[in-house]
Amino acid sequence: MTPQLKLKIFNILKQHLTTPEQKEAFKALQRGLKKEVGNNNPKGATSFMEAFNKLYGTKFKVTSQIRSSFNFWNKSYPTQDIIKAVNNSKKHEWLKKIKLTPIIFLRQKDSHGNPCDRIGDCLQISTFSPAKTKALHSLPEISDEDRERNMTRMQEMKEKFLNKHKV
Repeated sequence: MTPQLKLKIFNILKQHLTTPEQKEAFKALQRGLKKEVGNNNPKGATSFMEAFNKLYGTKFKVTSQIRSSFNFWNKSYPTQDIIKAVNNSKKHEWLKKIKLTPIIFLRQKDSHGNPCDRIGDCLQISTFSPAKTKALHSLPEISDEDRERNMTRMQEMKEKFLNKHKV
């Protein structure tokens, strides 16, 4: 069981604690788990910065502001996902138009003060290349006979399944 999962379970159990001794024991366990989860992940922040610098050809260094922002997002996303999001950032509609810095990428609020999740946005970017998409669209059309035969087979399979399971 991962430390993150343990912490989530403990937070659920917290609601059912009644005595002061139980609550105190829970707090001690929670403090230990938070340390184990790694709220200070220097290797992760360094890995993030290396990926960012390599992709954008920059020489940014890990600062306390970047480390704290990285650690905030590292609670929601594993380091590998954050690095994957950095790699997808060049495909992001808005991020590709600006001079992106690690601080802008890791921000928790946009310029209007609204919460933002650029990592989540970048993780949702499709990894299909135009060549792959073009290849998918160039597949031959299926004939009407084949389409009808496939529909008949699907209907037969459906009926067979329904009869077997008596739905």
